[in-house]
Amino acid sequence: MIMALDFIQSDHPAEAASIWNLIATYFSGCDGFDRAQLVKVDQEYQTRSRYAFASLCKWSSASAWIAARDRARQELAIIEALRSGKVRFFGHTMRLVDGDDYIFSSDTKRCILLDVIYIPNARVNNYEEMWNQCNAYMRTQPGYINASLYQNQSDADEVKFINIAEWNRTNDLIDATHTNRFSEIVADFKEDFALYFSHRLSIGPKRLLGESGA
Repeated sequence: MIMALDFIQSDHPAEAASIWNLIATYFSGCDGFDRAQLVKVDQEYQTRSRYAFASLCKWSSASAWIAARDRARQELAIIEALRSGKVRFFGHTMRLVDGDDYIFSSDTKRCILLDVIYIPNARVNNYEEMWNQCNAYMRTQPGYINASLYQNQSDADEVKFINIAEWNRTNDLIDATHTNRFSEIVADFKEDFALYFSHRLSIGPKRLLGESGA
């Protein structure tokens, strides 16, 4: 399984969500589609680019994702929506390498952290080791629910990993990152990330989340 993770820029949030729903609904009828979810960015920290949303779309394989994406680019309704200029997608094809798989859910209250990691290829193994140690610590903190480490499938992309962490409340996550032990663990990578504090949106047909019904 792979995760097609797109960050979305837009000054028109309602239109952007509608365009996402159009595209995700199309994808849901494609071979290899598993689930899709849109999350809204609420706060940013140490970011290189500003985004309004992020899209998470799970596929059986990279080839299934690429085939569906190429077909979508030939759909007139999708072409016209993207040509409106109201939304821009910045995509990454990711694979889960540590932690638990992202939870697709209709819950809209919990904090979904998107932690984007910019490091050279030479530091990839060291980062994975640090992440594993950090996740073991974070599991002991109040409010922790889940964490997933996804690695980019393109070595040429400056984004090497995206850490997706779910917490009961944003303040629980912030409290955990303000501990001495957390600071010790992440010390060697404290300049290499961008944080997007987000929450899930309830949008689109239930089948996008793998649920029954329209």
